[in-house]
Amino acid sequence: PLLSAMRVGDRDTSRVIDNLRWYREPFAELLGLKAAGANPIEWAGSTAIGGLLLAAVLTLAILGAADAVMATVRRTEVIDLHIVVALLAIGYVVMSPPYRYQRYIFVLVPLLLLLAARGAVMLGRASRWRLVAPLLAMLVFAPLAVEQTRQTVNAIEVHRDYEYVNWGPESPEARELFDAVRRFTDQRDVVVFFQARSMNLYTGRLSIQGNSREMLLERGDWYAMARDSDYIQVPLNAEGAAELGLEAVWSNSTFVLWRIPERRIQTLDPWPSEPRLTDSDGLP
Repeated sequence: PLLSAMRVGDRDTSRVIDNLRWYREPFAELLGLKAAGANPIEWAGSTAIGGLLLAAVLTLAILGAADAVMATVRRTEVIDLHIVVALLAIGYVVMSPPYRYQRYIFVLVPLLLLLAARGAVMLGRASRWRLVAPLLAMLVFAPLAVEQTRQTVNAIEVHRDYEYVNWGPESPEARELFDAVRRFTDQRDVVVFFQARSMNLYTGRLSIQGNSREMLLERGDWYAMARDSDYIQVPLNAEGAAELGLEAVWSNSTFVLWRIPERRIQTLDPWPSEPRLTDSDGLP
């Protein structure tokens, strides 16, 4: 989805640092150091221990990556170089676009943990004390394993005791939105929606998704927004929509359908004198 939803110009190396900061908390969640939602990074109720464990994993992963590269340069082994290359390549794909979500780093977590394990072994090799590597593994990885086990057991118990309907595109509100999209839009229109594949499947309209305002205004004709959510979309209130020139044409308790203003494009006469700007409705 990351590659198919983007043009070449959507990828920007300057976003890498901002995305790295944003993915810190999702990464901690996947390690078991943070509960979902607005919760701190912690372990056993201690934010200090949680932050220390997170820093230890990242530090060991950096050391492990450096060790794998140096081993390749010295031609002693190349067994883990492909892990470093995969981590950097996939990491760039994930960190450079304007779209971000936790699941995009699923594949990076095992790679980082493998390199962190190598980093622990490297420190053990460099030390005269043979127990350094096992001790590091116990201090860093054992707490993560304990927390992951605890959360898994809790999740199993919750789903055994609690039954609920996880509504998707078949929810009554979503079906109302799809009906409105078919009613108000043209088949040539592009609808910006946080679940582009569902929009395309249920309405037959072209659809894209993302949380970039530039993409919204440049590539979309309509914006189907879920209320009170920033999940792969640009959250807007009435004032913010007015600033962008969006017009609400339909809404229900869950969704708002905005009309995105016509883009002004540059057109040339068949026998041009000078370029002139016209509205898309007024093309010569």
